[in-house]
This record gives sequence, C-alpha cells and structure tokens, in this order.
Amino acid sequence: MEKILIVDDNPGIREVVCAGFKHVGYECILAEDGEEALEKLKTHTPDLVILDVMMPKIDGFQICRMIKKNIFLSKIPVIMLTAKNSIEDRIYGLDEGADDYIGKPFDLKELLARARSLIRRTKLVMDRDPSTNLPGAAAVEREIQARIEGKTNYAVCYMDLDNFKAYADNYGFNMANKVIQMTARVIAGTVMLEGNEDDFVGHIGGDDFIVVSTPEKFEAICQRAIKEFDEKILSYYSPEHLRKGTFRGVDREGVEREFPITTISIAVVLGDYKEFTSPSEIGQVIAEVKKIAKRIKGSNYQVLKT
Repeated sequence: MEKILIVDDNPGIREVVCAGFKHVGYECILAEDGEEALEKLKTHTPDLVILDVMMPKIDGFQICRMIKKNIFLSKIPVIMLTAKNSIEDRIYGLDEGADDYIGKPFDLKELLARARSLIRRTKLVMDRDPSTNLPGAAAVEREIQARIEGKTNYAVCYMDLDNFKAYADNYGFNMANKVIQMTARVIAGTVMLEGNEDDFVGHIGGDDFIVVSTPEKFEAICQRAIKEFDEKILSYYSPEHLRKGTFRGVDREGVEREFPITTISIAVVLGDYKEFTSPSEIGQVIAEVKKIAKRIKGSNYQVLKT
C-alpha cells in the first residue's frame, strides 16, 4: 500500500486530507510540525509528502530543502499545501525542490488527482530499492550503458557483503535490513566525500551494491568504504560474537559452522580493460573478479585492468 506523509499544524486539515487519501486506498502518516516530520522520515519512506508551509519550529520550505538534499529521500515527491499563494511564494517553493504547489483553500479531489499523478510519474522515472532508497537494478543497467556509450573512462565497483546470509539467518530480517541500510549510507557517503560529482551509487538488491566512478577516484572510494564498513559493522553484533570474532550459522550446503564477522568484498572493472558493449558483458567480468576478492580473508578490493 502506498504511503502519504501529511504534515500540517492544523489538525482539521490533517484529518480531512488523511480521510480523503484513506478512502481511495492510501496509508497515511501524520505529523503536526516540521520536527515531527523529520522524525517520521527516519522510520518511514513515504511515496509522497504533503507539506504545509507555515508551521512552527521548522517551516515547510526548510523541510522540503532537507528532504531534497538527503540522498535517501530526495526522490520522494513533495506537494506544498499553503495559504501563501503569491507567484513569488510558488516560485520559491519550486526552487526549494517542491514538485507541486497547491494554495489554500484547496479542492480535495484536485489534491488527490495531483498526488496520484505525481506518484505515478515518479514510479515511471525512478527505480528505487525500497530498503535503501538507492537506484535499483534497472537504473544501474541504464547508468553503465550510458558510460559505455559515452566512450569515457569509468570504473565499475561491485560491492558485496561476506557471510551475510549466515548473519541474516542468525540475527533475523530486521537486523539484516539495518545492516543493508548502514552499508548503503557508508557507500553513498563515501562517494560524496571521495568521488566525482556525477558518480553513481546503486543497490541491485540484497547485499549487492554498485558504484560507477572514474579510474582516478575508485581506489579512494574503495579504501574509505572498507574502513568505515569495518568500523560500523561491529555495532550490529552481540558482545559474545565480537569477543569470539565468529558466530555460528548454516552455510549454503546446510552445514552448521562458525563464520567470521561480516566483511565487504569489492570487485572493480575499469572501462579501458576492453571495449565493452553492454552492462551484462561487464557483469560477466565482475563475476570473475568477485571470485578472487571472495577468496581473500577480510574486507578487500580487487581490480581488473589492462
């Protein structure tokens, strides 16, 4: 069920808008001010945000700006709902990242129609992994194809967690999902700090991530991602497992054994290795490099280059 975050300090408006959306099959998340909206966004990923402008503590323009600057939230469409209805206010709201702007008093049917249209358009243009809000497999393929066709130097980094299935079996879905989200934050943050402005971060699914960067930047990205992951993963284990350095689990053959603390393996293929013609061709080469990385104990990155 698609979710709508409704942020307005007027309880009457919140209730009317929520009732309208629930009537046509949406789930509603309510917040009475900007601070509560930010708290809700830490635990929910709505399909649309309906945001009042004039609120105490943090106004709607500020909230919209924060949403659009956050890599995990930036693709969520925002409708500004406000009594500030001048042309200047509308332009300002759109400049802050709002996707639509509706003045009060508003017609509920019009709001519902615009919301449906925005959600539909967003889903058409955005392939997003629901757990990390990063571009998904289709977007990854499009990005790599564009780099191939652009005839520019590029580096494709495939990042994969080691012993993650055993971890998920031992600690359960919720903890495993938290590890995936932490990994996404580490990788995306690392690329922001060490990469180029137009570098790409994607989540293929499960514990598999892709970074598309350049030959000049990929090593700094890999080194920092490994360092930060190795530091942060420790907080997702029990004291007993950290003390032992291992945890008990079942391998893919169904055999129970001890597994080391989860690490990250990175397989890197540079675009000048050969004249690639498709993402699937790069994927085949990455699979071979991944085998090499997986044979090495601990977090590491391996590079296939000329």
